Amino acid sequence: MTPEYSKAAKNMSPLIPFYAVDCDDDKNKPLCAEQGVQGFPTVKVFPRGKDQAPMTYQGERTAGAFVKYVSLRVPQANNKKLSSLDDIEAWVDKTSKSSKPRALLLTKEKKVPLLWKVLSNKYQSQIELAIHKDEDGKSAAKLLGVEGSDGTKVLVYQPGETSPTRYEGKTKFEPLTAFFNELVGSEDEKVEKKGKKAKKEKKAKKSTSEEDHHDEL
Repeated sequence: MTPEYSKAAKNMSPLIPFYAVDCDDDKNKPLCAEQGVQGFPTVKVFPRGKDQAPMTYQGERTAGAFVKYVSLRVPQANNKKLSSLDDIEAWVDKTSKSSKPRALLLTKEKKVPLLWKVLSNKYQSQIELAIHKDEDGKSAAKLLGVEGSDGTKVLVYQPGETSPTRYEGKTKFEPLTAFFNELVGSEDEKVEKKGKKAKKEKKAKKSTSEEDHHDEL
């Protein structure tokens, strides 16, 4: 099974990570026991978030079967489907009151692309996401005010804004993730800024305390 599993992992990277755990290793036995692993090999799928419990895979042990199974089990979280321009306008107006930025995917695809589903889950607490099937490019032309706007596009609405800006990068996971992180501020950046602010406040407090002592006899 290993070659097929590895092939599926390569196919799904970087959208859905695949892992391998050696349950014969003593340090991994508590984890395997917790997950109810009794036979080998055991394949389990862990949907993002807490809405769905881990699932034990019972299908064919082929790369194609693995890929299909995990792709279908990415939750449809934070992904509003908009059928018409009127729906888009209503969504934009409603979400403009939110403090979150918004991102709208215009695509020719009938189904929600796996990439957009993964991003919808990843940023569900930070960005409002939606999708619109724009088969002939007319919606893009209307929203962007230019002709010939066919093809996949990501439009971004800043908090409080009702006019979009177009994302100009590649519509792939890594560049979109980098863009979205910049849009909301990555968690690392937030932690770093918070740490610097606390350090600065502590230093200022210490300085004030020392000055107070200088005034004493």
